[in-house]
Amino acid sequence: MRRLVFVLLVSAAALPARASAQAWHLEVGLRGGFVRLKPAGTGQADQVDLLDLPGGDYLGQVQGQTGLFVTIPVAGPLALEPSLSLQQNTPTLIVGTMLLAGLRADLALPYGFFAGLGGLVRYRDATQSATQPGIQGAVGWRVQVLGPVSVRAEAQFNAYRRTSQTFPYDAYAVALGVSTRLDDPAPRPAGRRRPRPDWEPMVGLAGGYAHLHFVGAGDLAVFTVPGGGTGSLAGIFAPGVPPFFLVVPAFGPLAVEVGTDAHRAQSAGPNTVFSGQVSPRLDLSLSPHWYVAAGARAHVLAGTGKPVVVVPGAALAAGWRTDVTPDVMMRAELFYSMDHGRSDFGIDPANALGFSLGLMVAPLR
Repeated sequence: MRRLVFVLLVSAAALPARASAQAWHLEVGLRGGFVRLKPAGTGQADQVDLLDLPGGDYLGQVQGQTGLFVTIPVAGPLALEPSLSLQQNTPTLIVGTMLLAGLRADLALPYGFFAGLGGLVRYRDATQSATQPGIQGAVGWRVQVLGPVSVRAEAQFNAYRRTSQTFPYDAYAVALGVSTRLDDPAPRPAGRRRPRPDWEPMVGLAGGYAHLHFVGAGDLAVFTVPGGGTGSLAGIFAPGVPPFFLVVPAFGPLAVEVGTDAHRAQSAGPNTVFSGQVSPRLDLSLSPHWYVAAGARAHVLAGTGKPVVVVPGAALAAGWRTDVTPDVMMRAELFYSMDHGRSDFGIDPANALGFSLGLMVAPLR
């Protein structure tokens, strides 16, 4: 970590002008990927390997990385990057509140590379609450690909200290991220403006609240930022808000939307568990702002000693959308879902009523 600090200081002092051309923008994005969690100093093969797309969950047990991030330009090649993954279960389901929040300084380097250094805090409220601070160092590469959309790849090292209630551990991560600009790009010439169609190709991120009712087994309220999808413990029983979605125009006022996420954890044994979803639906535009939607859900589950199973479901939604920038829209959505359940996995049929907020970007506009 001392070497990383030295490299950042030297780079900031000797940075060529080319890095200034790679100025940061106000952006919001999702990231996820591979994380290895290793208790510090044990000398044993007691690591847990996670694959989270997007990041933020270890199936309700440990958050390996922050899934939602924002870049805030400061000056020249410097930017601040707050990040967050939050899940709240009511009543407590193994854990009540799980929060992983970070804040780091990012330094733009030549040719699209960057380095980051900052801190993290992890909070869990289970049988008793525990707060655990940590530090993060990162190096990565980013590039703008379509319109306001950028992609990044980064390697992270996270070290969490011992507290009276937590053991120390390290987290090694390789993450992929997608982000979109929220600051206004240069205005388009008036002669190029055209009426906006009912739908455009768009990618989006979402999160929100759901009240789940398990047939014969009680209720559970879940709030996740970004959307927990099937990565939370509650998501194993019934898929939550898909954190990532894609909208493709069909014809007229109709569009096809697909929401998805995937999560896998492997610990010593090996013992593995996988949970993911593919949620296709049709969106019908009623006006420039209002729409309704209906579609199916496929919840994929697998684990050590268990076959791969697909739990079917369906969902209805009504939503409202509005412009944030010329390329970015915000939407608010009320939804109702039904999932069949699987007795061989101990999953009861469930229905859910919920509310989500999302951002959508049109990269081809």
